[in-house]
Amino acid sequence: MALIDTHTHFYDPSRPEGVPWPPRDKKRLYRTVLPKDYRALPVPRPVTGTVVVEASPWVEDNQWVLDLAAKESFIVGLVGNLPVGSKQFAGHLKRFAANKVFRGIRIRDRKLEGTLDDRAFTSDLKLLTDHDLSLDLVGGSEILWFADRLATDLPSLRIVIDHLAGVRVEGKAPEKRAKQGKKKADAELDLD
Repeated sequence: MALIDTHTHFYDPSRPEGVPWPPRDKKRLYRTVLPKDYRALPVPRPVTGTVVVEASPWVEDNQWVLDLAAKESFIVGLVGNLPVGSKQFAGHLKRFAANKVFRGIRIRDRKLEGTLDDRAFTSDLKLLTDHDLSLDLVGGSEILWFADRLATDLPSLRIVIDHLAGVRVEGKAPEKRAKQGKKKADAELDLD
């Protein structure tokens, strides 16, 4: 039986160009993390593969993960990070979608308001459906309204809500958490 971890990050701050994430001051995170490190962790059931979710906004870091996947069969998918709404998006998407490991993109923009009224932005998201790719959304409860409207506007787009939209599983109804102030909710999140 295959057991797939659908959200991991691999990165190497010792690369000559460094990494844009994680930040150097996040001591626990700012270290090299590769598939061999993941596989060395104790687990109750062995994970047979993983989908990497790219946190870096650097377009070429998508290629870095794809190159890593070419050497590591443990990486079964990549959710990339591309500049949605830019003139370069379609070309980048065509390039990376040619690799079967590339399975979608993620958006981590806390300024989503108005983007669904931006024709370039929505046209780029439509291209995801044309390539049978998914869209990951990361953020707090503010991404839920965006996901709802996006699902209405592009019903054939597969949408993944990363990190449960920051909802803490603590026995309280999610609606109560969503009603908290956005700044407080954002301050409590340190997710990627």
